[in-house]
This record gives sequence, C-alpha cells and structure tokens, in this order.
Amino acid sequence: MANKAVAEVLNSTPEQMIGKKRHEFMPKDNADWHEANERQVLESGRAREFEEYSQVKGRAITWLTIKFPLSDAQGMIYAVGGISTDITARKQVEMELMKQTKELDDANRELESFSYSVSHDLKAPLRAIDGFSRMVLKKNVDNLSEDTLRKLDVIRRNAEKMSVLIDDLLSFSKMLKSNITVSEINMDKLAKEVWGEIQAANTERELELRITSMLPGNGDPTLIRQVLFNLISNAVKFTKTRKPGIIEVGCYSENGNVVYCVKDNGVGFDMAYYDKLFGVFQRLHSYVEYEGTGVGLAIVHRIIVRHGGRVWAEGKVDKGAAFYFTLSQKVPLP
Repeated sequence: MANKAVAEVLNSTPEQMIGKKRHEFMPKDNADWHEANERQVLESGRAREFEEYSQVKGRAITWLTIKFPLSDAQGMIYAVGGISTDITARKQVEMELMKQTKELDDANRELESFSYSVSHDLKAPLRAIDGFSRMVLKKNVDNLSEDTLRKLDVIRRNAEKMSVLIDDLLSFSKMLKSNITVSEINMDKLAKEVWGEIQAANTERELELRITSMLPGNGDPTLIRQVLFNLISNAVKFTKTRKPGIIEVGCYSENGNVVYCVKDNGVGFDMAYYDKLFGVFQRLHSYVEYEGTGVGLAIVHRIIVRHGGRVWAEGKVDKGAAFYFTLSQKVPLP
C-alpha cells in the first residue's frame, strides 16, 4: 500500500510503487536505513519514532516518521506501516528558540558580570567623591561662599543618589537569578510585620493602615515580603501630602488564585503613562517631588512573574492608586 503523498515525494505514483522493493525507488542508504528500522519494529512488536532528512525537489526536509506493526485477528504481525510528517517548519522554530535561549543565557551572564563590575568599579569612585567632599567641607566650611557650599552639597547628594541607583540595579539583577522556595505564607501576619518596619521609619508621619482579613498565599516568603515592602513603602511615599495617609491592604479569591491589593489615598498617576509603571528606572513623578530610583515596582513585577502571577495597577491623578498582584492558593508540586 502507498498513498499519493509518499509517491509524489519519491517522484512516482502509487501504482508504480506497489509490488516493488524500496531499493527500486529510493537511494540505497535510505532504503537500508528504513529496512533496519522496520526489522526492529517486527522483532520488538512495538512502534518506533524517529526523525529523518531528505532532499525533495531541491528542498531539505525534516520528517517525523512513525513505524508500527500491523497485526491480523490472531495477533500475528503481517506488515509494518509507516507515516511520515513534514516537520521542517517546526524544527526551524525549535532551532530559532534554541538560538534565542542561548543568546538570553549569554545576556544574563553578561548582566551578572556587569552587575559585579558596577558594584566594585563604580561604587569606589563614588565613595571617594563623597569622602573628599566631606573633607573639604569640614576643613574649609568657614572660608567657603554660600554658592560653593551649595555646590558641594549638590555633589554629595548626587553621589548618594548614584550609589542608591547602583544598589537598586544590583537588587534587580539578583531577582533575575535568585532561587524560589515556595511555601504557604500567612499574608495577614506578613503585612503587619512589614507595616511595623515601615511605620518605625516614618514616625513623623500621620499614617493609617487598614488591613482586611488576608487569605494565605503560596510563594517564596522572602521575596513576597519584598513585594509587600515595596508596595506599602510606595503607598507611604506618595501619600506624604495627605493627613492622614491611608493605606488599605486586602485580597479576594479568583480562579484558584488570590488577588492582593495595596491601595492608597495619595497623588495617584495618569493611566496614559501606565506602560512606564513597571519599567526599570521609569518614574512618573520627579525625583525632587518624591525620592526613589524607579526600580521598586520593576522588582515587584519580576518577583510576581517568577511566581507565575500577574501585576497591574489602577490610578487617577490626585485620587490615589491601587496595585494588585496574584499568588496561587495551592502549593505547586515539587
């Protein structure tokens, strides 16, 4: 038996092929290879799957071929059947994905190397800039004009800002390669612990935290703590013009996941610029108005994506903002 498709590949017709040996219409090496595979099917009584390559009308083709035994009513094998599928396009996609994966691995290694270089090579001169500026101020403070003192202060503040930027870049880099250990997290307890830390650092502020009953989530406790810390810290920062600054933390269940929300009554943001919100070093407010490097939300996004979750936000200018993220309600199997 032979169908029209296989006959066309072999420049023949089903009528011309039937009754002949494979060697009569196929190169000897290919014919021997097929026969060897068919003998293994006959001897084992089991199907075999393999890939083969051939040239058809000047085109290189990759085939996925399955050989299988055909049995009669008594279970006796009387023939071997074969089906070949052209998977050339799929193999090309696989090769491209392998190439892209390698390029991504190379890029990650370069990023790691760059991070170490940033840490060691850039922070040293920054420390020197800050240190010598302080020495100049200490020894000559009475002899310097107000303008010179102001400029030295600008130098020191910018050196400090650059140092924070470097630290945040390193933190983001670590998020790309840190291992995740998943367990059930008491989110209610974790939110209160994080709030205690943030409140202790903002004793001069009039702040109010409202936590509704929090469902447990599943994730890496250390990384999810970072998520809550970044989101609540953000809420505290952008409510500095509010008295009191109100931060609400809650959740709800949805399709096997828990959706957590951190909401505030702060300055909010324009949804027209939403695409910038979770980018590295992207800011919707000036550094003069609100300190920060623009890495915190990028880290939140990276952590939640690595947990298989989603992150999004809603906001209106001068009407506050709400940030959402999801965690699974079930601990994944190892």
